[in-house]
Amino acid sequence: MPTSTSATIDEEFNLKVFDNNVGEVAIVSPINGAGNQVANPLLEWQDLPSASSYLVEVSTSSDFSMIAESATVVNKTSFQTTLLNPSQIYYWRITPSNGCATGSIASIAAFQTAQDVCNVYDNEYFENGDNVWETDVNAVSARVDVPEDIEITNLSFYMRADHNDTGHIKMQLSSPSGRFSEVYNRECAAGRDFDLIVSDQGTAAFACNPGYTGALTGNLRAWTGFF
Repeated sequence: MPTSTSATIDEEFNLKVFDNNVGEVAIVSPINGAGNQVANPLLEWQDLPSASSYLVEVSTSSDFSMIAESATVVNKTSFQTTLLNPSQIYYWRITPSNGCATGSIASIAAFQTAQDVCNVYDNEYFENGDNVWETDVNAVSARVDVPEDIEITNLSFYMRADHNDTGHIKMQLSSPSGRFSEVYNRECAAGRDFDLIVSDQGTAAFACNPGYTGALTGNLRAWTGFF
């Protein structure tokens, strides 16, 4: 049997050459001093060609003795936080590195997350100033004004309506931008009247047993969810 002490093998591979001087990352967002941020903002920074990974650190103290969240991100320039709290000042920094060296820690940036508030709006009014069924669109529309510039992350509303067959009714909740949620879509064909709260934290879905003829009550979930 013939033998050989050497062989030639052809393989394709990618070679990435790193500089020993990795450099410093430039932070993009949130910028230093940013306020009113969502509780878990997306952290973004500029790409550093000499880096292959980034150590992201978020702290409640400027000396980073209290780390709230950290992660090593590979070949990406963003990190989605998930463990932060509202109404809190955070400090964050980026340390780039590659297979050869670790770069300088980026200048520390601070941001403040917005305070979570629970607002009740009872300034509802009907389109055209009445609660008359509009035959041209086959609907009646109630509106609520939200004057504050806030991000809504949780929503519920109370509804009481009289109708002798809930199988006739379809309800939608819409925003000024046009985004809407299907709240109720004729799930209970023989029910009568509505007296309920609708929320994503509802304890039950819209449903009723065959032949049920009572009112729809309770704390129910929207058919497609609000968020």
